[in-house]
Amino acid sequence: MISSRWDALDYCWCDSTVALSWSNDDSSDFNVFVANRVATIQEQTISMEWHYVPTDQNPVDILSRGATPGQLMKSDIWFNGPAFLVGNTDEWPPSCALKRPSIEPRKNVLLIKSPYEDITVNCKFANSFAPINRVFAYIFKSDHRL
Repeated sequence: MISSRWDALDYCWCDSTVALSWSNDDSSDFNVFVANRVATIQEQTISMEWHYVPTDQNPVDILSRGATPGQLMKSDIWFNGPAFLVGNTDEWPPSCALKRPSIEPRKNVLLIKSPYEDITVNCKFANSFAPINRVFAYIFKSDHRL
């Protein structure tokens, strides 16, 4: 009896360098929405290799660029995929440098313009936006009732 084992690698392709950089980063670095999706993708593709596919070689982009049915029928890339997929991995498109740009943390800024000086002076004593927001919501709410 002949026994053979074939270890196959699964490859994932993406045309978004931003998404590729996210898939290589720690998901806790992102806001909740992005972090949850990145974590799910990382969990489900843990044994797979990610690669970049240029837009001009991406079959999905043919439809998103508004190809007509006639153009689609003549498209070899639509029916067979990019030509590099049937060749050696040496012929694959080069991977991009996947460095996420550093983003400086944002600070919340509250700008208040009032003819009454005492309102702006009192805002200096609030240590966060939430109490000020509640005060102005109360003022606007009572103003609309008049």
